[in-house]
Amino acid sequence: MKKVNGILTGVTNEDLKLLRENPQKFWEGVTEIGEMAFEFRNIDKIDIPEGITQIGNEAFGYCRNLTTVNFPKSLKTIGNWAFVQCERLINVKFQDELIKIGSCAFLDCNKLTKIKLPNNITEIPYGCFERCYNLKEVVVPDRLEKIGDYAFDRTHKLKNFTFPKNLKKIGSYAFCDSALAEAEIPNSVQEIHPGAFVACDNLTKVKIPDGCKILNYDEGRYLGANPNLKTLEISTNSRFFKGEFFNCPNINTLIVHGRVTQDLVDNLSKTELDLTRLKYCYPINMGRDGCLYSATMLEIPDQKADKTDDLIK
Repeated sequence: MKKVNGILTGVTNEDLKLLRENPQKFWEGVTEIGEMAFEFRNIDKIDIPEGITQIGNEAFGYCRNLTTVNFPKSLKTIGNWAFVQCERLINVKFQDELIKIGSCAFLDCNKLTKIKLPNNITEIPYGCFERCYNLKEVVVPDRLEKIGDYAFDRTHKLKNFTFPKNLKKIGSYAFCDSALAEAEIPNSVQEIHPGAFVACDNLTKVKIPDGCKILNYDEGRYLGANPNLKTLEISTNSRFFKGEFFNCPNINTLIVHGRVTQDLVDNLSKTELDLTRLKYCYPINMGRDGCLYSATMLEIPDQKADKTDDLIK
């Protein structure tokens, strides 16, 4: 191994023997774990000591027997692909002092089942937890502002995700092919990018925030290919594109915050949403007066007679 200006690189199998027998000597003078330092090494546990401030790109990449990592409070940054394909990694505890996690840092970590991100994290970057097939629970801080492209792509056991109140952006394919059952997106979100919720077979309800900008591409959609999606909660200002509801045949409930205007109806009519299939179309906090409905929509039930108050609260 080498230690140059406090950066550790080139750890060999012989060096790992020293790490086991005399960890203090191994880590002496080290302030940063450099790029690919432990790549492909046969280790099952790593206790990173205080004083280490950064883990470089691919530092522990392809350590396929690694199960446990203990991070110090001094750690500020985890680099890109830092733990890529650590297929047995189960126990990871982040310290609140951590401020940045790199792209694809935990890509293909098949055994992570629960993640609690530190309070200082404002972004989950590109592919950070992509293909973490057994990930079931994610706890994110309130100050999180951005979920990057492919961040939780193919997390096949992630059924619940609480979107934080300060979130501003959801990237392309961020939750593609995940197990999400509902997506309650807060009004703070300004952008949802193509494919964000595509092919989520368990998704039954999506709430779209007011004033959110939907970024589209030629053949794109961000809600398509969700055969079990039944309920859309939107605002008068919501806008959708052709392809948005591709292969979403079971949408039957539309909950609208504000007036159901002709402009909104015309916009929805340009998508694959079949308005004739709607069983319910509720304007929130609005009576029937002042609201315009397409002739293709079914008659709006009397809310009191139908006892639908609980549904629309």
